[in-house]
Parts: sequence; structure tokens; C-alpha cells
Amino acid sequence: MQADVGERIVPYDAESFDAISCMDVLFHIVDDNRYRQAVGHCAHLLKRGGLLILTENCLHSPTVRSKSQVSSSLPEVEDAITAAGLSILERRPMFVLMNTPVDSKNAALNRFWAFLRALARRNRHFGFLAGIALYPLDLALTSFLREGPSTEMLICRRDAT
Repeated sequence: MQADVGERIVPYDAESFDAISCMDVLFHIVDDNRYRQAVGHCAHLLKRGGLLILTENCLHSPTVRSKSQVSSSLPEVEDAITAAGLSILERRPMFVLMNTPVDSKNAALNRFWAFLRALARRNRHFGFLAGIALYPLDLALTSFLREGPSTEMLICRRDAT
């Protein structure tokens, strides 16, 4: 089934699911009201105590907008989740080195990412090899860091009441 999570998803009743996954979806909703509606629709479809697993950038700086993506500030993300009747159980980085560090002011990390991106654009095989080399390090970093410079995974629970 194909649906727009910003609209009511018709074939499903309220409290139909134990868990819903929105991986790399919500930050492509560039209208703030539709974003909040999408989070609300997901919460509406969850059974009480159900889990919403999503990815966001959760910036510690003001929201950054482009034509096809919004990197929202952490307070805006938290507000939309809370307004939908959800609680954040955990927030962890999905990437440290292997995605654009949109939430980092670290000059070395930003230069490193720009260097990798430039090399991968010149030769797609380099991007493949860089991914192979960086994946174990990125996996190790995401296993113990609580904050990340890029995409983070949030695990949210619908309130039981």
C-alpha cells in the first residue's frame, strides 16, 4: 500500500499496530503542520504502549530547511512527539562518520565529510570502499555515543492512558 503519512491512512483503524517504523521519512515533510499531523497519525494508529521508531536530525541549533528536507531542532521534534501523546524512550545516533554532520560545528569532522564526499563524487568505487572501511568504526561509535552529529534514531512509546 502507498500512502501519505501526512494524511489519514484510511484502511486502518485507531490502535491497529504494536509498532510503526518511519525511517528517513518524516524529515522529508517540509510543511510544519503536515509534519505534526504525520506524527499524530502514527500515534493514532499505535496501540496504547505501542512503539514509534523514527529517524530525525534533532539539531541543537535552529531548524535548517531545504526544498526537500527539514532538519528540525531537537525542541521542535520533542514538541511534535509530546503533542501526539508519545514519550521518547531513547534517542541514539544512527551515524557518526557516514552521513553529513548537519548537527556538528566541529571543523575537522565537517572537513573530513567534505573530503569524503568530493572523493566519492570523483569515483563511485571510492565511496563504496570508504563505506566498507568506515562502517566498523561508525558502528562502534554509535554503540556508545549518546549524541550524534547526524541522523539519530528515536524510539517513542504511545502513552498507555
